[in-house]
Amino acid sequence: MKIKHFLILSLIAFSFFHCEKDNVLAPETDVPALETLPDLTNGLTPYLTAEEKAFFQASELKELDQLLKFPDAQLDFRSGKVVEVPADSENALAEAILEAGEGGTVILKAGMHTESASVVIPYTLTLRGEEGAILEVDNLPVEQVGFVDPAIYVVDADHVRIMGLQIQSNADPGGVGILLQNAHNAFISQNQLTKLQAGVVVNYSNNARILFNKITTSAAWATGEIGFSAGILVPNGNNSRILGNECSSAIFGVFASDVRGFCLGNQLDQNVYGLILCKVAAPGVTTPDGISVEAEYSAKNWLAIYNSAAQNVSVGYLVIDGANFNYLNNNFAENNGAYDIELVGDTERFGFPTPPCFNNRVFVRAGQTVKDCGDNNFVRGGIAIDTSQDPCN
Repeated sequence: MKIKHFLILSLIAFSFFHCEKDNVLAPETDVPALETLPDLTNGLTPYLTAEEKAFFQASELKELDQLLKFPDAQLDFRSGKVVEVPADSENALAEAILEAGEGGTVILKAGMHTESASVVIPYTLTLRGEEGAILEVDNLPVEQVGFVDPAIYVVDADHVRIMGLQIQSNADPGGVGILLQNAHNAFISQNQLTKLQAGVVVNYSNNARILFNKITTSAAWATGEIGFSAGILVPNGNNSRILGNECSSAIFGVFASDVRGFCLGNQLDQNVYGLILCKVAAPGVTTPDGISVEAEYSAKNWLAIYNSAAQNVSVGYLVIDGANFNYLNNNFAENNGAYDIELVGDTERFGFPTPPCFNNRVFVRAGQTVKDCGDNNFVRGGIAIDTSQDPCN
């Protein structure tokens, strides 16, 4: 989807006639359906059906269970030099990162820390904040600077960990909170990100683990100041793990492209769209180093379960633009403006043609609305929208 068209989404007035069919319950599984979001501090495995477990290798499930149960234990697995940055620091992080060195740890003490430009992490490092540590960076949205402008730029560096920070821009709207570029096996956990165009962006970075972050983006898209915003954006990154995050106030809570990702237990409320499985189209938009953030592939083989999408302006869960072979089950949705779940066919709703989604499997909870205009999708449960009364577009 072209970024310049995204503002259109917030300006559309929705008036729909929903033709309700008899409720059909989702199939019985070997795991009882929950009535609330799962407690991920118990790990992941207890909430997965046998079919869902088959998405993972045994070692992957074991690792994810450990991450969810003991996220702070990640700090115990690395030795290296520790550098503390006192409160009220100004432009001190570059020097602290250099002093800590590869494999080291930088700790921001409780209080305000300001930076006049992006903080670059160029090698394996842990950056964490004490409770009350605030990192405020002078960065701007892509419409103003012409590229993705991150507060923290992790580039060509694997196994970076960023934990326990409050990250914000000194402007509203700001740029991006954390940009991962060619940065594999990153661990982004327990951060708060505010006043930004996007919270976390994953570009050409595999195995990103994004857990328990709270992201409230700038609402400047509603006034036309910016044309795009997302809590978590994955243009290019295999095996992304997006677990237990809260994303609100964005056009897209989570925007997922690329292959074999996992989205579980996230609260994606009060956006325009909660979760979108799609293909990021951003022609001409690059990282600071000139790398395109346009997706190579539409979302494929994503597993999305036990997420919440409520009070979104348009759709809770949108599958569009050739997204295929994705699996959605046991997701919560209510009070969304158009539909709870929509599987889209050929369309030009964003001002340019996109192909239909296809071969997706979707199990819908009772009472949720679902509109299927794609090709060869399997949909069971919910309240089916009659497309003879509410045509596909």
